[in-house]
Amino acid sequence: MFKKYNSKEKGACLELAYCKLPNKSNIKKITNISHIPFNAEDSLYVVAFPFIKDFIEEYDDIFTGGTYQNLESGPVDVCGLNYYNPELTNQIIDKVRTQKPKEYELLLNWLENSKQYNGFYILGF
Repeated sequence: MFKKYNSKEKGACLELAYCKLPNKSNIKKITNISHIPFNAEDSLYVVAFPFIKDFIEEYDDIFTGGTYQNLESGPVDVCGLNYYNPELTNQIIDKVRTQKPKEYELLLNWLENSKQYNGFYILGF
């Protein structure tokens, strides 16, 4: 379900990308599309077909509470921007460790690496 960056692979994907803005950045800047690191080599990807259904079933309750571009929050918006701050990232890591959803190992390692950044994004297709 989760894949690392591959420049030759095209198609609709969810992208999990690190937020590399400074920790003191305000939420409007963090959710501004001009600051989003699309197609980063250190991102993780979920190929939409056939895996989006599996991702939602396995991870929807884990990736809840992210901030959208309109500054609202809620469940994963698979068609938009979702930002998870460092505190929420730690909660997500705990949920992944406890629940051990499908194919969680690669994701857990990626999330652990996100601790050196200002959280992460899930970028919809």
